[in-house]
Amino acid sequence: MPVTNIFVVDDDELLVECVSMVLQEAGHSVEAVSDSGKALHALTSRPGCYDILISDNNMPNMSGRELIEGVRKAGFRGKIIVYSGSVSLDEEVGFKAIGADAVLRKPFDLKLLVPTIEDLCAGQCGVRVAG
Repeated sequence: MPVTNIFVVDDDELLVECVSMVLQEAGHSVEAVSDSGKALHALTSRPGCYDILISDNNMPNMSGRELIEGVRKAGFRGKIIVYSGSVSLDEEVGFKAIGADAVLRKPFDLKLLVPTIEDLCAGQCGVRVAG
């Protein structure tokens, strides 16, 4: 699989480090931040630079939902994976409606992230619930 440029955002710095390490070990290029505002700026100023956005939903200042809406409005065409500790069926449908391609429930096994990315890169989009 070719190298995928992935942007990761989560206010939990330890989780950002873990997710980044797993993705880098799988051969992906990763940029990661723990501030959703910085993520929005990076993704809207360079919407074509990243293939995938991976975002937590529950973050201070800006939720993952707001981030997804902002980057889609700015022209981000990559795949989006969102994860959250509490996601109802209605919220899953809502995430898909605003442009998320996959939804993972926290806590999730980091081993699920790479196959989810591979599925998305192969064109198998849709809400996927793991957990």
